[in-house]
Amino acid sequence: QNNKYIPKDAVAREDGLRTSNGFAKKHALRQIVNNPEYINSAASDAKLQEVRQIVRQCQREGRKIVIFCAYEAQAQKYAEEFKKLNPAIYTGSTSKNGDKKDMKSRPMKFKKGDAGDQSHGWLFDAAGRPIPDENGETMSELDYERITFQNAADRQLLIATYDAGSVGTTFTAGKAMILDDLPRDCVEEIQAEDRIHRIDPNRLTHPDVKYFRMKS
Repeated sequence: QNNKYIPKDAVAREDGLRTSNGFAKKHALRQIVNNPEYINSAASDAKLQEVRQIVRQCQREGRKIVIFCAYEAQAQKYAEEFKKLNPAIYTGSTSKNGDKKDMKSRPMKFKKGDAGDQSHGWLFDAAGRPIPDENGETMSELDYERITFQNAADRQLLIATYDAGSVGTTFTAGKAMILDDLPRDCVEEIQAEDRIHRIDPNRLTHPDVKYFRMKS
């Protein structure tokens, strides 16, 4: 009965809300829990209210926060909700953007050096951002989002999808994690948790990390 409200755009395709045969009921029902607007409902968004409280609490404690979402649409929703925190976005859509680009959609290049970022040698300015350099190297937008979250003081939040961020990367600047939705299985959940549970002597801002799981 609510089929007409479920989006048919690129984000909905990324999230698998629709299949070649029409409507993926499991994902659509989960998204209705995530966002009542999916069925044109004016009901208050209980999950969002709770996440706001958690984010405020973590901010008071000086913790950078990582939110893991199952859906691209949910990640975009949080990005808009918390835009004042200048969130880093680590999702499939970010990956598809390719290299980090300037305002004229030209690939940007950044400076490298022996004293830079441990794994790739990027050099940073005083604000913790990669230094543009015409003679440098290009960087993927996905790497730019992660690196600036890790190093820039003004990026207090990273929003990731399980598909993009649960394996093969580190978010050790994060000292709190919100698991917004269920991953595919327990392996993916453990892998996601481990993104902030890593030894990193350069980012020992707190003696512990905190995890929050949204029941819905």
